[in-house]
Amino acid sequence: MELMRKTLLRRLDDGSKQFAEQQPSPKRQRTQSLVEPGSQALLTSNKDSTFNDVVLYQTNATHLNLPYHTTTATPPPADSNITMHRRLKLTSVASYELEDEHYYKSVSFSPDGRCILTSSDDRKLRLFEVPLSNNITTSTTTTSTTTTTTATPSATTLSTTVQPVLTFIESETIYDTAWYPHMNSESPQTCVFASTSRNAPIHLFDAYTGAIRASYRAYDHYDELAPALSVAFNIEGSRLYAGFPRMIRIFDVGRPGKPIEERKTCLKRRGSTDGQKGLLSCIDFNPDYSGLYAVGSYSGSVWVYDDRTGDAVLSFDRAHYAGVTQVKWCPQSGQTLLSGGRRDNEIVMWDIRGGTNGALQRFQRAATTNQRFAFDVTEDGRYLVTGSSQRKISLHDLSMTAGGAEENNKNNNLGTGGCTMKDLEEEANKFPDSVNGIALGTSHAQGLIVTCTGQRRPQTGAISDETSDEEDHNIADDNSDREEEEERRRNRVEIWKCNV
Repeated sequence: MELMRKTLLRRLDDGSKQFAEQQPSPKRQRTQSLVEPGSQALLTSNKDSTFNDVVLYQTNATHLNLPYHTTTATPPPADSNITMHRRLKLTSVASYELEDEHYYKSVSFSPDGRCILTSSDDRKLRLFEVPLSNNITTSTTTTSTTTTTTATPSATTLSTTVQPVLTFIESETIYDTAWYPHMNSESPQTCVFASTSRNAPIHLFDAYTGAIRASYRAYDHYDELAPALSVAFNIEGSRLYAGFPRMIRIFDVGRPGKPIEERKTCLKRRGSTDGQKGLLSCIDFNPDYSGLYAVGSYSGSVWVYDDRTGDAVLSFDRAHYAGVTQVKWCPQSGQTLLSGGRRDNEIVMWDIRGGTNGALQRFQRAATTNQRFAFDVTEDGRYLVTGSSQRKISLHDLSMTAGGAEENNKNNNLGTGGCTMKDLEEEANKFPDSVNGIALGTSHAQGLIVTCTGQRRPQTGAISDETSDEEDHNIADDNSDREEEEERRRNRVEIWKCNV
């Protein structure tokens, strides 16, 4: 284990040097539109300009001094001390609502910040163009204290309805998507993203034409098509990594077809305790060019692997009580890792340098369902923003360290730090449903946040001919209430202007 620790530290040092040498040059301004002028996003005025509150919480972090060689992580306690740090105002810039009872599942900005990609339960991927920066004007006012910032819209700025410029349809349920890391709208050949869905190969879609550029197929031991549960490009963008049950398959982006390498994470022998078990649900590469990547599993574990050798260098076997739905490296340093799980009200920060086998910090959010609630980190690595099942988003300061426990104990309930119940009810009414997707804009979309809402709901019942008149009346009332609820909960993707 001491040799493993030294190897990991050496990889981090090499990656930091390489990262400093390979910093990309600033991207040029786009000179070509994403699609033809006749099919660009249609913007229509909407006078209902929406505001939304975001609460920034200061978390009391717990640091543990435990031996590095212990690789089984202890799940953090359910409660965590939280204090409200500041409140921000978000101004709605544009939105798009889904029809019927459909809901969104994920949302993400393109690497150049000019496009937004969403997935929904109707098996559709929708591509939107980010409104031009000269169409987004807000004025910011600061109150008497520096800890409270309120953003108000300009008198000429209205929330708009944006239409998708392209729509992609998969054959079955969409599992995951991933943008090509060097995507630049000035270079059409780089405008691609990968998508994986149930009982289908991995598709590489063209974000300019909507066509399928390539397909990547994996087969199980019965020689049948095996769908990937998660996809991610490596930092260079030359390879596509896909998560399967107890296995990661690697595809060469330039050579469609079968994988070029298969890396088993666990032995198939029943009762084996070695390796990472379960369905590999999420993958994320360390941005410091160290060659490390993290993998989350529905078994509740988070493992870190070395891409150069394929070996595991660190493991947290009990990172979450249920399945892990997202892992993300903190930018800049590349030495800390964040993970979130299903039905888990905590986002956990891990230190991969050793010295602890428990959570470095814990950040609270409401995640009471099995769906994936996304989170994101600002480019400077200071703030964490996350959605929740309570129809609101929260902002946490990652730079806070342990301390202030006495003050934090005064407000140890999620979302109540300095807020009244009326404030919470008003904040919850700003979103139509659970905020399951959130992403921070970079480059062209600097200063923007995009969110999407929705969750699976039971089907509404029909009135049977065999029921009595009283039962028919009750069922009709219930259906009427559901229709009103669904109308109010019309799920949408929404772009917000904010200042952090």
